[in-house]
Amino acid sequence: MQSFIVETNSELETNDARLIVEAVPLVMRAINAEIRRRKPQDITLPQLRVLAYLQDHAGISLSELAEHLGFLPSSASKVVDQLVTRGLIMRQDDPSDRRRAVLTITPDGRIILCLSRKAILPFLGDRLATLSTGERATLTAAMGLLRKLFTPEKDAHAGQSADIEMK
Repeated sequence: MQSFIVETNSELETNDARLIVEAVPLVMRAINAEIRRRKPQDITLPQLRVLAYLQDHAGISLSELAEHLGFLPSSASKVVDQLVTRGLIMRQDDPSDRRRAVLTITPDGRIILCLSRKAILPFLGDRLATLSTGERATLTAAMGLLRKLFTPEKDAHAGQSADIEMK
């Protein structure tokens, strides 16, 4: 008699989740290594993450930024200080609550973000070129689904704001 192993939806979902948990750090590690190698605009991955988040979330506080990016407040403060010193972001008193400072990306910060993203594209393009057309289409569809799943509801339309084109 032949026996069959039947995976339940729960087991399939757990396996899918494990694949995401394993793949995302690999991708981020490769991107981080390439950023360190290329040193685009002399900027670090944490600094790029701050600029990218502020591009769509102007006026947030340091604690909100730290929470979203998963930084310790002290680490977020250090990165913000570096970016303020370079003129890539501004820290201003909140007009409605002087005890709170708000962060915004500057025009120079937007330019650096755009240039840094462009610098990493050839590396990613080379990696993607090793895939078949069908595999690239599958990956593109999967990225869209991951974005949909992990974009908080309040942020769902933020990415549609005035974004700098990377063409």
